[in-house]
Amino acid sequence: MPAFAALTPLLGRDDDLARVAQALAHPTQGGFVTITGAGGSGKTLLARHVAARSGLVDGRAPVWVDLLEVNRPDAVVPAVALAAQVPGPPRQALKLAQALRDARLLLVLDNAEHVLQAVADLTAVLRREAPGVRLLVTSQAPLHGAGETVHALRGLSVPPAPCSAAEALRHAAVALFVAQARQADRRFRLEDAQVEDVAAICASLGGSALGVQLAAALLGQMPLAAVRSRLARAHTGPEEAAVDPAANVLRSALSWSHDLLGPAAQRVFRRLAIAQGPLPLALVQGLAADSEEPDAIDAVTTALADLVDRSLVQCAPAPDAAPEDAPRYRLLEAPRALALEQLAAAGERALVLARLARALAPLGDQWHAALWRGERPPPDEPALRAAMPGPADIAAAFEAALQAPGLASATVLARMCCLVHTIAKRHPVAERLRWAQAASERADEAGLSAALQGRLLLTATTLVRHSDWGAKLAMLQRSVAAWHNAGDLAGELRALASLAETHAFAGRLAEAEAVLQRVRELDDPASPPGRQRLRWYAEGLVAGSAGDLPRAITAWREHLRLARQYGESELELVRALHSLAHDELLSGEAAAALPRLQQAVEMARRQADREALHAYLLPSLVAARLALGDLPGARAAAAEGWPQARGLDADAWWADHLALLAWQEGRPRTAARLLGLADAAYTRQNDTRQALETRVVSAVEAALRAALGEALHTALRAEGRAQDAAPAVFAAALALADGPALLTSAAPQ
Repeated sequence: MPAFAALTPLLGRDDDLARVAQALAHPTQGGFVTITGAGGSGKTLLARHVAARSGLVDGRAPVWVDLLEVNRPDAVVPAVALAAQVPGPPRQALKLAQALRDARLLLVLDNAEHVLQAVADLTAVLRREAPGVRLLVTSQAPLHGAGETVHALRGLSVPPAPCSAAEALRHAAVALFVAQARQADRRFRLEDAQVEDVAAICASLGGSALGVQLAAALLGQMPLAAVRSRLARAHTGPEEAAVDPAANVLRSALSWSHDLLGPAAQRVFRRLAIAQGPLPLALVQGLAADSEEPDAIDAVTTALADLVDRSLVQCAPAPDAAPEDAPRYRLLEAPRALALEQLAAAGERALVLARLARALAPLGDQWHAALWRGERPPPDEPALRAAMPGPADIAAAFEAALQAPGLASATVLARMCCLVHTIAKRHPVAERLRWAQAASERADEAGLSAALQGRLLLTATTLVRHSDWGAKLAMLQRSVAAWHNAGDLAGELRALASLAETHAFAGRLAEAEAVLQRVRELDDPASPPGRQRLRWYAEGLVAGSAGDLPRAITAWREHLRLARQYGESELELVRALHSLAHDELLSGEAAAALPRLQQAVEMARRQADREALHAYLLPSLVAARLALGDLPGARAAAAEGWPQARGLDADAWWADHLALLAWQEGRPRTAARLLGLADAAYTRQNDTRQALETRVVSAVEAALRAALGEALHTALRAEGRAQDAAPAVFAAALALADGPALLTSAAPQ
């Protein structure tokens, strides 16, 4: 029996201690509690504190049985009898219970997971035959016994980042880490600068009490940053475990838990490792089941419940989930590392990714009907949360389908591809271009239906840069032909509308008008508003590109009306609002444009649409503020978005407007350099200024020539174009004072 007099402090578990003690003492709850939790979560320490609080019962100390030392189910009863000092000792549960019939005591059965059924059988007999015996069990899984109160022990609380050291220490995981760290290094004190490292370590260990203690102990061997590097990583393999004490103990605990699983649970455990974020139940079933038969699906569901019971899988609501949302399932980092090893050993990685892509195909069909065919509104937010995985898992499934050969994978790829359109903005331009090229090539897969070819090609066009006119036009023309061959008028209308828009952006106005005429012929006023809006979007772009602003504004207003009637998502309404506001700005209607841009900015913030916000909404908001003479408002919008512009390769769409701001603030040298920066950015992107930017540049150029003279204006603009001056020009864009010459020392001053 453990000594209860000098226990390790129970940090952050006061509420757990009170609840378990109350359940044991409460007569209506039967005095039967099982503490569950992952290996290393602190079940044993909590049970010791509960036992210490219970004290003597009828003169008897709590009876403690460590079942880790019991190797066989039939050895459970003798081990309990020996600890309870029952003569014999009896080997049958009934005999033991009869011997304890009149006893009043607390019996603690620690680490029961590997002999779960034998312990369940014993507790059932004890409850029937020895009602004075209170039972406290620790196990990775509950016993599912009659009258059992299950107390699930979660990881110690971890602070959200960022926060101060004082705030972090209010969280049990950090408090435990600091307490243990001081034992390893008496000089250790938690400072604000260290909070991020400590919180990352605690989070990577899932708040595991054992893991946190072991990680803190490493401070005697290495600095804090090195501990974080070692423990807060995605993979902890056997090589590291051999030399890393914390990894070794955690790995041993996890391996112990894994070895207790049945084959079905082990299969689900390793296959769930493919997910980088939490998944809804339907997707777990899709990637883990060996077939779509009900029995196979039920087997996955049962195994998943077992994994949750054993605290190997976390079951929790999705981020920002509504109360009615179904939970999602994920492996914490340490169990996932072991599961990934098991997955690799089984050679199932490609298989499981292919199954995830196949499970996403029906969701892709749903989005295709909503987003591109306009047959019904996109799924509402609760439905989307319930059905969709995170962006990283969509991207991984798409990548796997791109790489897998054959018609079956090409079919899945085409069905799920429009989901990638919803996450593409989160990925670097180079990766999107690679996806576009690969998707375009897979559209030629032998046997792929014409309709699926059209879908795949249309997705590819959304992944290339808007200025890649040649590639975009070629893919759109192929998409139009594919849908025409399929006899799909809705698909053909969508592709034609995009083709007209692309011709207009490229300045090919005659071709744009010709394609637009075909769009009008296919448009049916009786069709759903979501489909009609496609035509009016094209109408607005073509008219605006032709300089027919009254016609463009009329088209944009009709498009916005239909989009709202359709129930368009905020992500798409952002584009509609910006398009209308842009042409209102060109028409001199800045007062009308400003509230539309403000509404679009707020929508983009809510949707975390970083590219829309920083690449074109905020530059347009700067233009509107400047048109209304609001220099502080323009500067505030620029301060929010301009620092993000370089990472999005959006310098070109910003720099001209910032040049106007600089000129109006009395910084002519900066204004001239910013015009040069914009010149270089447009050249780099093989793009040209649109009408609004062209108008701005004309006004700024004329003012600068008059103020600086032709020679200095030309020299400063050349400085801005120079590649090695770009960082300095970028940094100076929002400076409060004009700067001296950056590179051209001979320029007239």
